[in-house]
Amino acid sequence: MAFSYLKSGPGAIFSFRRRDRPSKLSGMIKRWLPWLIAISLFGGVSLSAADKLSVSPGDMLTQAQKLIREKNYPAAIDLCQNMIETYPDSPASDKYLYTLARAYELSGNFKKAGDLLTSFHSKFPKSHYLAYASHLLGNSLYRQGKTDAAFRSYLTASESTTDDQLKQLSERSLLAMVENGYLPPDTVVSRLPQDIACGVKIRMATLVKGKWSRDKIDKFLAGCPGAAFVPAPKDRTGEPSLTVGVLLPLTGPYAKYGQALLDGASLAVDAARKKGIPIDLRVFDSKADHVTAARGALAMADEGVDVVFGPLLSDVSATVASALACRRIPLLVPAATQAGFTELSPYCFQMSVNSATIGRGLAQYAVRRGMKRIAVFSPTTLDEMTMAESFAAEVVRLGAPAPVVEKFRPEETDFTAVIKDLKRIISGAPSDSAVFITVQGDTLKPGEEPISLDGIFAAATPAQLNLLVPQLDFNKVQGDYLGSDDWDNETVRKLDEKIIHNPVFYSSAAAAKSSRAFDSLSIIYAARLTGRPDRLTALGFDAITILANAWKNGSRGPAEIYQYLETVTGYAGASGKITFGRSRTNLELPLFTIQRGAVVPLSQATQVEEKPEDEIPADSTDLDDNK
Repeated sequence: MAFSYLKSGPGAIFSFRRRDRPSKLSGMIKRWLPWLIAISLFGGVSLSAADKLSVSPGDMLTQAQKLIREKNYPAAIDLCQNMIETYPDSPASDKYLYTLARAYELSGNFKKAGDLLTSFHSKFPKSHYLAYASHLLGNSLYRQGKTDAAFRSYLTASESTTDDQLKQLSERSLLAMVENGYLPPDTVVSRLPQDIACGVKIRMATLVKGKWSRDKIDKFLAGCPGAAFVPAPKDRTGEPSLTVGVLLPLTGPYAKYGQALLDGASLAVDAARKKGIPIDLRVFDSKADHVTAARGALAMADEGVDVVFGPLLSDVSATVASALACRRIPLLVPAATQAGFTELSPYCFQMSVNSATIGRGLAQYAVRRGMKRIAVFSPTTLDEMTMAESFAAEVVRLGAPAPVVEKFRPEETDFTAVIKDLKRIISGAPSDSAVFITVQGDTLKPGEEPISLDGIFAAATPAQLNLLVPQLDFNKVQGDYLGSDDWDNETVRKLDEKIIHNPVFYSSAAAAKSSRAFDSLSIIYAARLTGRPDRLTALGFDAITILANAWKNGSRGPAEIYQYLETVTGYAGASGKITFGRSRTNLELPLFTIQRGAVVPLSQATQVEEKPEDEIPADSTDLDDNK
């Protein structure tokens, strides 16, 4: 089953009037106190005492809509819930509930939005917003994969609205669902308005071509003026489809990230089906839990999926890789960046560049540029230490002098001690009486002398970089900076250019945004979904597109798909380039720098050279038994 999503109804559909003021001051204060608190907390508004007494429920609703437009969905949700609790019998209760559901839907909590909207019709059978609620319910159900219910909700919206704009939007949603592979039952097709019934039927006939006879299709399209017969292609009824098990967190704290990956995968399924490539997604909610994810992966293997896409987190991916290793099912992991979990299964592929590869690739860049005096700074957290140690080891492997490695606690704010230690190692350990004389003739105490390095590799978070870099400059330590994703951060980019010397870093976000395929995905996304895609959406799109290419290439079943994934080299996707090396991790490392506060790409080659010892496991190609 493929999923897609269609734009919400009109954004500004409310008009409100002020309620009359309460007659007693005490009653007014008691009644409006929750709203005064809510506005001060969520609206960023400071009201005088006189203004506070004049605030009406309509003003509160206007404030909630403003928060929605500003994408401050948690604040809008809290404000709407307070309105509903404070005024349960208000004539405007339907507006409050609709706005609350819309805030949940836009925030990505489609289940909560759907639950609220399902009860909307029974609570407010005469509401002016029934049709809008039906359309929004269709959006929420569609994003949950409940296509039958979503189609009926769009149809109800189309039938019941007097708003031409909403009617057109709902009808486009119906047509798009069928175009993307949904076949509504006859009982629902018979309800379709005459003006769109033929459009739906023609799309349905296109989907079933090769499965229905010509006579049956002609009979189905009878009564549609000008409807041309859809010619049937080569009969493929006996050919299986590519079955992809999708294992992502769709509920819980990581749900919005899992949904972004699923959105991208769904758009890729739609694109593949239009090209005649049959793909079936079997979605399982991993809940970002190790046991749940492992059980889901094994259940998918038992169902006979060809490949599993997911999970989201590195540690959960390691668990699933281990669970699937004995089943010999390829695992395509999109976003996890921890190094080493592909070693747990010879069938695991890592789409995102992992921390060890980032360190090794930046070391190769540094040595190619002739850097010899290099310092490395890293907190004692797993990914950063892995990156730093990989960088240092690769520098030595390539024959350059070993860099000085300085580690610090993650919560550290004062880096004086590690900087002094660096300078002591670089300059040697002088006696307490030693002094240094500058070119101006000034004398400096030990530790105050300037140090010039060829490179400074800082594998640290943006918060740590904002403290470390200025302190290095203050302590007269200079050099060209090297780093990873965390350098592509607004606060880091705003550091004075005088203290950031020629920074070169890897950025996954910049890799996606600089991709032509990402621009194409943005156009597709805007036509189906709300907002703009992000890198996770791009990864989901790329994963399914790569698998569709495998199918197009003739790969059938887990063994052949695995063999195809081994050959993926230089794939230019929406998330950037992908090349799976011998260890089945992505070797493409696009590098960027900062110019006038903007992130710009470097022109140097970006594919990381693999180490000679990165040999493929002996049994990793032995998949023939799985045919």
